Amino acid sequence: MRRSSTETIDAQKRIATCRLAADGASAGRNASVAVPATAKRCRTSLLRVNKSRRIRRLRRRPLGQYRYVRLRWRATFAVVDLLGTIVFTAARALRRWLTGGTTTSPSPQHDPKVILLVQLDHLGDAIISTAMLPALRAQYPKASIEVLAGAWNREVFTALPEVDRVHVSRVNRFARTGLARLVWIPAAFYWGLILRRRKVDLGIDVRGEFPVALILWLCRARRRLGWASGGGGFLLTDHAGFVAGRPEVESRAALLAVLGIRASTAGALRPSFRPTAAARRLIVRELTEFSATQQGWPGSSVSEPPEILGAGGSLRSTPATLSPNLELPEFSARERVLCLRVVLHVGAGTPAKSWPVEHWQELLGRIIVGHGAQVVLVGSLGDRMIADRILGGRGWPGVADWTGRLSIVELAGLLEQADVLVGADSGPAHLAAAVGTPTVVLFSGTNSPRQWQPCGGQVSVIRHEVDCSPCHRERCPRAGHPCMKLLHPRQIATEVERVLRQGVGDDRRRQLGRERV
Repeated sequence: MRRSSTETIDAQKRIATCRLAADGASAGRNASVAVPATAKRCRTSLLRVNKSRRIRRLRRRPLGQYRYVRLRWRATFAVVDLLGTIVFTAARALRRWLTGGTTTSPSPQHDPKVILLVQLDHLGDAIISTAMLPALRAQYPKASIEVLAGAWNREVFTALPEVDRVHVSRVNRFARTGLARLVWIPAAFYWGLILRRRKVDLGIDVRGEFPVALILWLCRARRRLGWASGGGGFLLTDHAGFVAGRPEVESRAALLAVLGIRASTAGALRPSFRPTAAARRLIVRELTEFSATQQGWPGSSVSEPPEILGAGGSLRSTPATLSPNLELPEFSARERVLCLRVVLHVGAGTPAKSWPVEHWQELLGRIIVGHGAQVVLVGSLGDRMIADRILGGRGWPGVADWTGRLSIVELAGLLEQADVLVGADSGPAHLAAAVGTPTVVLFSGTNSPRQWQPCGGQVSVIRHEVDCSPCHRERCPRAGHPCMKLLHPRQIATEVERVLRQGVGDDRRRQLGRERV
């Protein structure tokens, strides 16, 4: 938040006063006079002001008409858009002159036969875009809705009944491997030319990317809808107004509004995802088999947990030593699969969003001791090392490590059987909210929660406020990574307990289990 002019003047006066006092103190030292205590306090205040200024410089916010937070990208696309606008304006003028002033333009009333939605980025973004598809299908029931997706999010769209066809791009700037990220410009030309055969009537760029606008133009989509804020606005026929920091679901609604699909027509836009029947059967079978291997689990909460929690409620030892100390009643396999179940997504999209391993260990211990719940760790193949560090290479009672094992639809099937998901601001959190599972999100200082928090009825966002947020960085430049390290496990455990208590008496997920066992 910006300071008012009065506050700024007052701050400048305090700084000037402190500097005078510091200068006086320096002169006093030269004259062998004791340094006044006021000068010391002022010097300390100056150091704090300078530190605060350095921290604020880490903030990165969109400026002007572009959504980019880095100056080099704003400058680059300002030049690209200027040159592109000049060239395209001249080309249109030349075409009108050659054709005698008769040119055709896409009609807003024209019902498209082929709609192409381009979503090449992350899993969470793809989940958010699922909110658009039912509205598009309702508006254009006879159209073929197709999606150009990345290899990492294609499962989202192949599972949706509104999508008729999915094209998969494995080479673009969102790819994890360096080589694939370097050749995204040739890949954009490739897909633009390949998709010409689809004769696209309406192309939609949901993110606002110059390469996507280029693809839509090269594939000769008659109507090209997107965002001028990403650069390449001269390649589009229609674009929505950019509003910095607006919730992403509302941005999707703004795109639909350009097509004449209003909120009253589309209903309340909310991402939604349902796992396939095969994925549901697989997850129930896996949960049943895992539960059968657990001796005396699940049980009621333990009121005195001396082996895990030490003085002050801090974690004293890993709960791998708990199994002989917990005296829990025997349950049948059927009862075990219907118990309280907590899913922990232990990974994160970037190191800046990662929660410390020791915090995950303490939270895991508190959930086991406090609720006797079954806990499932999930994540990508790259998160297996994190899960192994959390578990210390040993078995924990009632804990399953499924990192790297589940596809997207299988993860959705697990989340449907869970009472709560705890995880960072990343794709699985958005997926849990879309499935309808209560979600506790550990939000770093990377992004704005207002813009990026998962959209759902039972979403809790927990964050530690820092002056440098939002930084939009992959790695935290500050010592100690305060936005995540200062999110204490006690705070998260309290929120998990609140969510679980709210779910007491709600047998929806247990009923799902009974129907599918």
